[in-house]
Amino acid sequence: MGLIEASPVRHVEKPRAGRRDVVITPAEYAWILDRVGDEEFRDLLVVCWETGCRPQEVLAVEARHADPDGGRWVFPPDEPKGKKAHRVVYLTDRAIEITRRLMARHPEGPLFRNTDGRPWHPYALNCRFGRLRLAHGRQRIWELGLMPPGIKRLDAARRRDPETRAAHEEAVLRRRERIAELAREHGTKWCLYHFRHNADSRIMPTGVRRVTRGPENRAGSLLPNAA
Repeated sequence: MGLIEASPVRHVEKPRAGRRDVVITPAEYAWILDRVGDEEFRDLLVVCWETGCRPQEVLAVEARHADPDGGRWVFPPDEPKGKKAHRVVYLTDRAIEITRRLMARHPEGPLFRNTDGRPWHPYALNCRFGRLRLAHGRQRIWELGLMPPGIKRLDAARRRDPETRAAHEEAVLRRRERIAELAREHGTKWCLYHFRHNADSRIMPTGVRRVTRGPENRAGSLLPNAA
């Protein structure tokens, strides 16, 4: 098998990857929270939804950044993205309550931590959102009538036959794998960033508007609505 000296498509410009924005609706948000059993993950999702903050901000915020009396987080210029100006994230009442509670629990280090008391890691968040995707996908394939048919349990007599029992276990395993495959196909792939995509329409009625001008006329802050 011969080798070519140069790629015949080396001069072809590679198209930019398309952007697929996922906007979480209030109904989906309620569905997600209903399936989150621990307070730690719920706090993270609620604050992202309530404030529209960046994922890296909610993962990095510490008690020293928080000003609950002023209803905001303030990141110094050398910490936020851009490193040119203070980054201010204004908080709703619910976000303030969560911030106060976590400040008392974690006076040092990141406020938002997992059930083991460790700061959230992106890999851990991917796992949590992956489980939500599977749960959503299983519900969707049930609603769409795509759920693979169930497999009847073996009676006592048939369970005593090794070959029959092995074949039954293999069939059960294949069904579970097929359900997981369909669930990944039909479930929505969420991530923390999606919780801020429609923040404008949710935050404005609360008296805070998300704009592209910060305290020093820099991009990316939340400022109170003008009267």
